[in-house]
Amino acid sequence: MEQFGDQILPQFHSVVDVPFAGGTVAVNSTREDAFSEGDIQVLERFAQVMSEGYRRLEDLRNLALQEAQLHQAQKLEAIGQLATGVAHEINNPLTSVLGYSELLLRRQLDPQVQECLETIRREGQRAQEIAARLLQFVRHQKASTQPLSLNLLVEEVLVLVRQQFDLDHVQLTLALAADLPQVQGQPGQLQQLLLALLQNSREAIIKSGNAGAIKVSTRRQGNQAQLVVEDDGPGIPAQLRERIFEPFFTTKEVGKGVGTGMGLSLCFAIAREHGGRLWAEPRTVGACLVLELPAQAGAGESIMKEEAAQDAR
Repeated sequence: MEQFGDQILPQFHSVVDVPFAGGTVAVNSTREDAFSEGDIQVLERFAQVMSEGYRRLEDLRNLALQEAQLHQAQKLEAIGQLATGVAHEINNPLTSVLGYSELLLRRQLDPQVQECLETIRREGQRAQEIAARLLQFVRHQKASTQPLSLNLLVEEVLVLVRQQFDLDHVQLTLALAADLPQVQGQPGQLQQLLLALLQNSREAIIKSGNAGAIKVSTRRQGNQAQLVVEDDGPGIPAQLRERIFEPFFTTKEVGKGVGTGMGLSLCFAIAREHGGRLWAEPRTVGACLVLELPAQAGAGESIMKEEAAQDAR
């Protein structure tokens, strides 16, 4: 009573508190010395029964968790089989495309034709990298990384998609942070991640039937670099915000060339492989996805030194 007096109502003068596996069983009485040794033994026995019931409940929860993990593993195995087949099937025609483009580039051609061939070769190489990344995802291989600028990566990706977005009447705007630290990453993987986020936003806007806008921004958050893609499309329902990163989960129509449900799950895996995270921020209008990556070792320190030097001036 002295120990728990603040938590017990004034009318109670006797308390028996018996622990069990999931907590405690507490019984209060308005009488002093209300509980005999026999009462306490009954409560202790009751607590033992409660402990057994609690353990059974925990076993059931663990079983449900194991079933969910098994289901997820089966999904990932299916992704692996599909990705392996797709990667090999893509590589066969790409070998011919790249081989003939290389042969043609050795000739003296009209500059405009040569520029088109360079584009074919570059995009063919990028397709090969995508196929290789699918295989890396399946085999859980680590791709070689390098220091890179997210700002530069964003600018390079937007050059590739801007024409298509203009044709779809989707406005693209940029807001890149000047003080963004470099990150350690695999450029092709992060480029593919951003392309997937942009395509998701574009498709959502087109599906809504209205012209829309997508804003791509970067920002520094402590010793982290963040890449943000936000749009004014129909948005993501709150109950689906966590599920959109699950393999094979999609809100798109399945069976007509879209809606495989692999895009965001692969993006999530790429973010995690880079030591970062990917999430959807709540929005009342539109959707907002945020990629956060740790700054390259020493990048934060160099930025602080640069800022200190500027302040000294």
